[in-house]
Amino acid sequence: MSVDRFEVNIAEMFGEQLWGREQGRTVRDQIIGSFLSQEKSVLLLDFTGVSRIDFSCASEIISVFILRISGELKGRHLLITGLSQFVEENVDAALSKAELCCLFVESDGSWKLIGRYSDTLFNTLKKLKELKQADTPILSNALDIAITSCNNRLKTLVNLGLVKRVELTAPSGGLIYLYYSII
Repeated sequence: MSVDRFEVNIAEMFGEQLWGREQGRTVRDQIIGSFLSQEKSVLLLDFTGVSRIDFSCASEIISVFILRISGELKGRHLLITGLSQFVEENVDAALSKAELCCLFVESDGSWKLIGRYSDTLFNTLKKLKELKQADTPILSNALDIAITSCNNRLKTLVNLGLVKRVELTAPSGGLIYLYYSII
């Protein structure tokens, strides 16, 4: 399943230096407004050209957006790219303090999580990316873990907007969920 992305270059729209909660809220609200007017499910925030961002601004732009993904923006996803070392440190600190994480995609296509996350969450995401798509039994078998544990990890990944979940009707008439990597 291909995932359509809506890309926003932060520096082009808002400048190379971002400071404070107020500016962070303004940036986030403008981005969310533009994003919701699109039919795309993944927002790619490109920080190329941003030389400085403080903790408060990063928290408002990224952490609050992720929190909203688990609520009223359910079914939407966030990727970030183009972080300089300084910007990455502040984004990572803001995410860690909020006990959240986000996918950071490098220009060469490699990826990592930044913020606070467990090894088990990382390994689950990594395995799903390898599989491209899976339901809980397939993923739990691939990870050699109980289905309940796999369901808990998948719920966390969905709430963080790190994977896409699609609800389907099973041949038996029940529901089945398929999970997809967004990268």
